Amino acid sequence: MSAASKRSAELAARMKAVTAATTAPAAAVDQAAARPPADPQIRRSAPADHAAAAAPRTRPVRMTVEMAPVEHRRLRRLCQRYAEDLDLPDVASAEVVRVLVELAATDDDLAARVGHVLRRTGGNRRR
Repeated sequence: MSAASKRSAELAARMKAVTAATTAPAAAVDQAAARPPADPQIRRSAPADHAAAAAPRTRPVRMTVEMAPVEHRRLRRLCQRYAEDLDLPDVASAEVVRVLVELAATDDDLAARVGHVLRRTGGNRRR
């Protein structure tokens, strides 16, 4: 196996682990909700809308982000740097965003830095 294909396989394994880690808590909640109450006298209220009772979404959600040209250029440079560091032909910008979301969700220092920027910008620079 070549070094590039080995790194690609390692990156794919990491991506799969991140995906599994982000979907596991939702699965646990779904299993808990499916269990009947311990006391038969306790009844759950029926959802008003049958669509709300449907299984949670499992298909990926598409997201579109409008970026200033300078922001997009920074993102592409990051992708190029990661591709060079990992000896890959390319790293998708969407994958960088996925990893950053996972890191912000698990790293309190990074989450605090993101929160500080959001407070400064009002949480939505695109209004």
